[in-house]
Amino acid sequence: MRKLFISLVALFVGVAGLYAQNPMEQLPLDPEVRVGVLDNGMTYFIRHNEKPKGQASFYIYHDVGAIQEEDDQQGLAHFLEHMAFNGTKNLPGKEMIQTLENIGVQFGYNLNAFTSWDCTEYMIKDCPTVDEKNVDLALQILHDWSQFIELDPKEIDEERGVIMEELRTRDGANLRAQNDMLRNLFKGTLYEHRNLIGYLDGLKSFDQQALVSFYKKWYRPEYQAIVIVGDIDVDSIEQKLKTLMADIPASPADAAQKVLHTVPATETPIISVFADPELTQSSVMMFARREATPKELKNTVAAYFQDVVFNLATMMMNNRFEEISNKPDAPFLGGGMSEGSFGICPTLESTMFSVTAHEGRIPEAFRAMFVEMERMRQHGFTAGELERAQKELLMYAERQYTNRNDVRNDDYAQRYLDHYAQGTSMMDAETEWQLDQMILNSLTVDQVNQAYLQMVKPNENLVIIVNSPEKEGVVVPTAEELKAIMAEVAASEIAPYEDDMVYEPLIDPAVELAGSAVVNTTTNDSLEFTEWTLANGIKVIVRPSTLKADEVQIVASSKGGCSLLSDEEYYQGAFLGTVMGQSGIGKFSANELNKQLSGKSAYAGVGVDSYEHAVNAGGSPKDIETILQLM
Repeated sequence: MRKLFISLVALFVGVAGLYAQNPMEQLPLDPEVRVGVLDNGMTYFIRHNEKPKGQASFYIYHDVGAIQEEDDQQGLAHFLEHMAFNGTKNLPGKEMIQTLENIGVQFGYNLNAFTSWDCTEYMIKDCPTVDEKNVDLALQILHDWSQFIELDPKEIDEERGVIMEELRTRDGANLRAQNDMLRNLFKGTLYEHRNLIGYLDGLKSFDQQALVSFYKKWYRPEYQAIVIVGDIDVDSIEQKLKTLMADIPASPADAAQKVLHTVPATETPIISVFADPELTQSSVMMFARREATPKELKNTVAAYFQDVVFNLATMMMNNRFEEISNKPDAPFLGGGMSEGSFGICPTLESTMFSVTAHEGRIPEAFRAMFVEMERMRQHGFTAGELERAQKELLMYAERQYTNRNDVRNDDYAQRYLDHYAQGTSMMDAETEWQLDQMILNSLTVDQVNQAYLQMVKPNENLVIIVNSPEKEGVVVPTAEELKAIMAEVAASEIAPYEDDMVYEPLIDPAVELAGSAVVNTTTNDSLEFTEWTLANGIKVIVRPSTLKADEVQIVASSKGGCSLLSDEEYYQGAFLGTVMGQSGIGKFSANELNKQLSGKSAYAGVGVDSYEHAVNAGGSPKDIETILQLM
């Protein structure tokens, strides 16, 4: 991927400002977060934040998971995660759960964990910090999760039943389809043979020592990161961490090292057709795989530039898929494109196309999807599409910058966890906003199109996954039939995308809106709102809010709802909101309306319940006129 990465960067030499600095230079870290490494190799991120005030979130991330298991340890990374809540050195048995719940940290909601193939993460979220004892408790738990989980044989045996029941409840068509997908995506690697929960026989019979061995072998400080964000004193927390974690030794020089598994490249498509009587939906996914950008390059200007290109292309392709699915004779129910990693194997990324097919019409959906991929490859995107996507991303970036002081603890924490695990950027808001503007205002459609010619090849590294219900009357296509469709599409002449967009105002400026005069004004000082009564009888209640710097919410409601309708009309009324949400407004179709609103943060939707009907709307205050026009 390093060669491909550099060749992609070379496409963007002409972008203003990008090469004012070395494109491989590391992006600056947000100075508001304290980053360090303890003597034993453990990394930490600490940030003071008061969203919400009086609370903090505590995380410990282990850069190991199911892929580190031996063949006789399958499922034990996940089993170990469960055991972390069944007793530690300083909080035996269920004392951890009970103590945290006594201060308002609820198990399964604020107190939780997850295991993946390459990581395991534990979290204590929304922990009250007014009492310093709560902070000390959370730190003690992070300390114990690192090296001091008890793994009591009695607790292990009790937990076997819990996890076997978890396996039983998950063991359905969706899990079987997922396992089939993973076997094909990661063919030729250990990922092909690992699942997260393990298998019934192994869960019943594994020896306690196997679990202890996995824990001692892989839960080590150089593979661990502590993230603490909230209403805390950063200096105090840092000192407490250094003191508390001092009894965790650095790993010996001969300690086991993680192995990065690389998925072998393929020259012809891998096609899997999976049919199951319990599946309820027909779908097709196509992955154009590639080696991931190396972690050490993820925090560079060039990598950030690449991510912006991916985001733009994803938006443009998803708009095309939405246009198709909105047609009355659409070949699929919905579809789209996505970019990036699988969240499973750190060495693999992909461009993924997916569609949900009408039952029994998978070949039709697959053909339409493959045609769109080829249309993009052969003709690229249009300047108009890119302009709309640039407006959208600039709007998102500007709103993120405007709301920079409204970021909640767990959103910050996720940035730092991603930086540790994947190497992604964690800039301050000002730097990120400046970089977004520079890139988005300078990119050309030719640069985006050239990038995707290198990323998506006709046959190389393709994996196609078909899922279908298996039942009478439903024809399931074969791999050979899908190959024939691909050959036919590749040999055909595909017309370029027609972009006939003409920007027009939602309401013709020549139309005079009568409005209604304010006949009475009252204020409520205790609840801080003003009420206007209009001549037409409508009451308007306005309340300023500082919860977010760039958001306005409007609700226009009226009593009545479906209670006003006859029995015959009831279901039509109940579905009105859904139908309107998929429809256009005025002279604009749904597709045209989406294009007209490019770059604006404005939405409106109808809701009808039993005794009330309403229009719910909102967006950015600067787009208030558009919001009101939609209403």
